[in-house]
Amino acid sequence: MDRAIPYVEWSRQGRKECALVLFLTGGGHLGRISYGYPGGDPRDFLAHWLNLTGYNLVVPSPPIEHPLFKSQVAGLDIVTWSDVLIDLVEAKLQAWELKPCVLVVGWSMAGRFISRLAATASTRGIKIEAFVSLAATPPLPGLSPVNLEETPLSRQGFRSFVGPSDSDVLTPVNRCWLASLSEQDRIEGKSIIPPEVYLQQFVGNSPLNLHGEALRWRNGRMQHCLSDAANDVLAMEFQGAPLCAAIIPTASSDRHHLLTDQANWSFFNANVIAARAASFTPEALDKVRLLGLSLPRRLSREAIGGHFFFVGAKGARAAAQAILALHAETVAVESELKSCSC
Repeated sequence: MDRAIPYVEWSRQGRKECALVLFLTGGGHLGRISYGYPGGDPRDFLAHWLNLTGYNLVVPSPPIEHPLFKSQVAGLDIVTWSDVLIDLVEAKLQAWELKPCVLVVGWSMAGRFISRLAATASTRGIKIEAFVSLAATPPLPGLSPVNLEETPLSRQGFRSFVGPSDSDVLTPVNRCWLASLSEQDRIEGKSIIPPEVYLQQFVGNSPLNLHGEALRWRNGRMQHCLSDAANDVLAMEFQGAPLCAAIIPTASSDRHHLLTDQANWSFFNANVIAARAASFTPEALDKVRLLGLSLPRRLSREAIGGHFFFVGAKGARAAAQAILALHAETVAVESELKSCSC
């Protein structure tokens, strides 16, 4: 596959003693969902508040079908994109003279990247210190299968997150997302991203294989291959995966994440801990068990709002504070887990 993949990048240097945050956007969205748009208020977006805390921040966008990109790669998958992401991370760590540790913050679809991303980073001597989910789906195919009624597949192998350019008809997912953004408008008491700006500057059509599910694009046509999806995301391979924390929306409009995120990421963490504890002494296992029982509470926070809970000044600031707290909590858990092995 072509490795010369273009991307749009937004980055800000913070304090040298602070970690590098890699923000990964959701399906069909440019990274600017985290940093805003020309004419928008930076305080309405997560990047502003993360940078204000001192975090060094980099936000790439996958090459979706959008006017910002001259070309796209229909077969782009998580393995290839993870290589590109770690290339970018490595360059930033060197340029800003930071320690080789990264906090990954992923929204929605981007939860599927974390195991593969950690494995790729490890080959470069880079540690993924933790992952914080923003209403994100773990790397387990089948938890959020591709819905072709909501996002039909184009002839080029892209999920259609936007309607035809010559049509005013919205796709089902567009209507859902605009309604979710309206929820944030009501919370903030103002329009954060006007609908026309959102449709033109934030969303595009997304490569099918980048979603890590069983429906795949291969040799110019759609196929079903669960094993390819599992290989892409390193499903059920927990040994090298980081511990993951979750910020969970509370609005009923995002009922799937509201109902499943804590359980899904707790399942993931339990298996990460079990993989690491394989060589622990029998005496240590009771400590590990008690530690594991505490993680659903310690490594999760609730957020007011739906799928876009981190958009708008109130939500963005609260999300940044939760990310900071969950990062510290995850580091503390890692330390406790290490002490169990001694």
